[in-house]
Amino acid sequence: MITEVELIGRQVDVARTKVMDSIDRTGVHAIDGHRTAKAMVSHHAKLSEAAGGARQKNMKMLRALPVVAKRYDDGEISTSVIDRLGRLYSNPRIRDFVVDADGWLAQHALDDTYDFFDTVVSEWEKLADEDGAESKDARHEQNRNHLMYQTEDGSWDWKGSCAAFDGSISSDIFDAFERIEFDIDWNWAVENYGDEANSTHMPRTAAQRRADAFAKIHLYAAKGLAADGGPEIVTDIVIDDETFEREVLKLAGVDPNEVHGPNDPCRDDYECRTLTGKKLSPKTAVSHAMLSNLRRMVVGADSVTTDLGRQRIFTGYARLAAQLNASECYWPGCHVNVSNSQIDHLTPHSMRDGPCGPDPGGGLTNPHNAGVCCGKHNRHKERGYKVFRDETGTITIIRPDGTILR
Repeated sequence: MITEVELIGRQVDVARTKVMDSIDRTGVHAIDGHRTAKAMVSHHAKLSEAAGGARQKNMKMLRALPVVAKRYDDGEISTSVIDRLGRLYSNPRIRDFVVDADGWLAQHALDDTYDFFDTVVSEWEKLADEDGAESKDARHEQNRNHLMYQTEDGSWDWKGSCAAFDGSISSDIFDAFERIEFDIDWNWAVENYGDEANSTHMPRTAAQRRADAFAKIHLYAAKGLAADGGPEIVTDIVIDDETFEREVLKLAGVDPNEVHGPNDPCRDDYECRTLTGKKLSPKTAVSHAMLSNLRRMVVGADSVTTDLGRQRIFTGYARLAAQLNASECYWPGCHVNVSNSQIDHLTPHSMRDGPCGPDPGGGLTNPHNAGVCCGKHNRHKERGYKVFRDETGTITIIRPDGTILR
């Protein structure tokens, strides 16, 4: 039964990859303004970024490795093996070697357990990559990367790599900041425990000091940038009134249930995030609000920030109010965040409805008529699309032929 069910699953995975391949080859994703086949598939299938990216890698790899593709079509190779080969093929330096090893890789995929196959492929990749003309450090320089990502529970992880020289500089800076944090803790321990002070008396662990040092580096960099005449970097926090007030009551020692009643986890108006959609703990958000300036925005029944003016373009507080209503481009399948998007009129400024029909003054410049849209889709909607926000605050896009783009 395990084998039979696994075969069905592989057939479904093959079909999924072929759907993306067909979309990519025909270019139909561009009709509705999707940037790539991956964006279209990820939107309609509700895939994570990682899952959509893996399917795209597999699609490209299977095009280039016909022997592997045939074995996969026949259900002889597992999807786990295909995912591993997809990652292998995504390395541009050894792509030609991977193509040449098509049959060899397919045979190992048939004969080996997954763990042994993974080991064989990893060792093969090291040897193939060493044949490149670039030195290791030059490759590290070319492939330098740093990624920060938020986990499901709201915490943050990061990973990255760089060449030796840049790494040495960063390491020295980090070590200096870590020593500062160590000295702060050690001085506190001496002040409180005198000659008996030792590392167990320090208020933070070494891991906590390293994390705090990492955060301090970014804070000092932001302050230095502003001091040198660069832009001021501000993190805006969006939180709904009830959540904010419940946390304030907790800090004051009052049971919020006595004031607001039991908290409804299904209420639609809950918000606690950064302007760009990063999740926050309500307790943390409110605690920081107590220590710094808080900018509150009144939200109407349709979850849209109150009107802030009728200027021709969205600037200043009008732009911020529009950004507060979304965390990314409103176009289906597009995930460009608000900080990298444009603010435009849903009803064009040149077509505002007046008492006697269309008013040359154009659509109102207020949050209800504001759409957060990336540059590509802001231009794409001018090809006959109509965009509006209904009474619930939901944005609807109508194609030129009258059908709704979901």
